[in-house]
Amino acid sequence: MLTLVAATVTQGTASASVADCPAPSWIRVIQSNSNGSFTDQGNQVNSYEPGRTLTISISNPGLRYAAHTGDVKPRTNALFEYFDQFGNREFLHQTQLSRANGVIHHEPEVRSIPFGPGAHLTIYGTYTDECGLGTRTVFLGYMDVVD
Repeated sequence: MLTLVAATVTQGTASASVADCPAPSWIRVIQSNSNGSFTDQGNQVNSYEPGRTLTISISNPGLRYAAHTGDVKPRTNALFEYFDQFGNREFLHQTQLSRANGVIHHEPEVRSIPFGPGAHLTIYGTYTDECGLGTRTVFLGYMDVVD
């Protein structure tokens, strides 16, 4: 038996192919350098393993960056929000639209971390799931800024 699966395009937005749906959509923030190269794959927060802590050391100027990435519904973006301990939004990053395969490439999504030592932030992300779960806002984890 041969099954053909095709993505459909409606008004400029693609829907996920059935073949993608066993793997759920995800987003993450990972420490990087200014070019988006990862220095430590484990130093990240993400939607598939929420609650981790991303540690940024400002004593190393080359690593004061965070890359925002994911695999979401094609032609949609993700929003990353950083909140202080009082619930005030201190920083946000909205990505470019994902590509036709749903991937948000991390290289153009690198941002310098504008916080000093002692900052402790909670990170949430909002994205559109490619398998029909709609728009989701999820807790990703924490960011600690150290010397």
